[in-house]
Amino acid sequence: MFELPFRPGRPLAALPALVSVLLLTLAPPAQAQAQPYGCNSGGRNNVYGNRPCPADGSTRLGGYGPVEEAPPVRRSATPAPAARAPDYLSYMSSECASLNDGLRTAGQRGLAMSTQAELRDDYNRRCSANESQARQRWSQEQMRGKQGQREEQHQTRLEAQRDQAQQQQFMAQCVEMRRIIAAKNERLATLTPGEVSDLRRFEANYAARCVTRTQ
Repeated sequence: MFELPFRPGRPLAALPALVSVLLLTLAPPAQAQAQPYGCNSGGRNNVYGNRPCPADGSTRLGGYGPVEEAPPVRRSATPAPAARAPDYLSYMSSECASLNDGLRTAGQRGLAMSTQAELRDDYNRRCSANESQARQRWSQEQMRGKQGQREEQHQTRLEAQRDQAQQQQFMAQCVEMRRIIAAKNERLATLTPGEVSDLRRFEANYAARCVTRTQ
């Protein structure tokens, strides 16, 4: 323990100076006081703070300054694409079709989820029955359309079969005419002038009917 020397007869006016000397003696050295941490963040300037630098690289002392903070990252929210319009939309009333469009494009227009929920509740309350009827009408139209396509395809097949049968019948008739002409020409010498005249007309008819048509 440090003791102040006291001599009789010494004036008490020197006591404050002695107290100051005592306080300076008991104060810790300047190096023992808290020092700021200087960290090199990779930029041109060092940053300082009251915490140690992270152990991921070199640090060095530099000028005092505030701790740099990274700027906030701004993320641009991309609105979700609007859902495809339903096939039965044209069968709905104009009011419900408009509400359906507004509900489908709510996310793309940046409406809050709570607002979208309110729109959905309002749409279900006002247009649920209308949408069900529109679905049913669209489904019936699709069924009738498919049935009509099947009937049209069936009719096309029947016509093709009929044309094929007629063509086969025509070819068979031409073959028979050609056989008759060949048989009569074999016994041409035995035919009468009238039969020969009939044969020549038959040959002309065959040529116009079969030869010219098949060329």
